[in-house]
Amino acid sequence: MDIMLPVMDGATAIRELKRHPETRPISIIAMSAGYNLTVHSDRLPADDVLRKPFNLDVLLTTLTLQLNQSH
Repeated sequence: MDIMLPVMDGATAIRELKRHPETRPISIIAMSAGYNLTVHSDRLPADDVLRKPFNLDVLLTTLTLQLNQSH
């Protein structure tokens, strides 16, 4: 989920999804090109964080790790 979204910022969306039992198990990888990701990553309930631009191999590795942890 990108942190910089036009209507609801990604951090708020992540918190909202993690607040509800039905959506809490969904793995969320927060990403952003802005400095705010680094500043706020410790307060995000995201399962992982990627700084843009990221290498496709890094994204695939991160997704694989999240899928393996959820099973």
